[in-house]
Amino acid sequence: MCRPTRSPYRNCVSPGPAPDSTLLDIDELRVAPGERVFLFGPSGSGKSTLLSLIGGLVVPQSGAVRILDCDMTDMSGSARDRFRADHIGFIFQMFNLIPYLSVLENVCLPCGFSARRHAATRPEACRPRRCACSNISDMGGTDILRRQVTDLSVGQQQRVAAARALIGAPELVIADEPTVVPGRGPARGLSRPAVPRMRTATGRRWYS
Repeated sequence: MCRPTRSPYRNCVSPGPAPDSTLLDIDELRVAPGERVFLFGPSGSGKSTLLSLIGGLVVPQSGAVRILDCDMTDMSGSARDRFRADHIGFIFQMFNLIPYLSVLENVCLPCGFSARRHAATRPEACRPRRCACSNISDMGGTDILRRQVTDLSVGQQQRVAAARALIGAPELVIADEPTVVPGRGPARGLSRPAVPRMRTATGRRWYS
């Protein structure tokens, strides 16, 4: 069983783009349950790489990454995928929405991969679709529920990506530049007032 832990990183080294180079070298990083962490740095400094390591999308060259008392570096790729589906909500920088699905279907998608997150929607909303509607409504997007994601503006797609990450109350939420629309800068996509509401709704760890 995976339980909360205060030490997701220890002696973590991640390779850089050039041979024998190091992009990240972290002695130790501790984050407590319920704590919010904001990562700040120039482009290319390793912020997205760090978030990918935390989310189990990549593994470090050496050291350990522990989330909820589970060592991500000891898991196979498929095991990390299952763990991420059950426990991590990820808002990707480029959103990664499924173009042939509607907004509602995109938001509900994690519940199709995780029985745990599907079950977590029941006490509050009886079913994932109602929970998805609630998440979208909290971000001011009720008018887009039945539309295809390819018909949305970039800012609207960002709201859908955030709602998808939050459905099923994952223990960890990772957001890669959640208030920035690529090519436009801050505050034109996911509204800044929506971010505190998202944090309050999860009551979980938050990395951004």
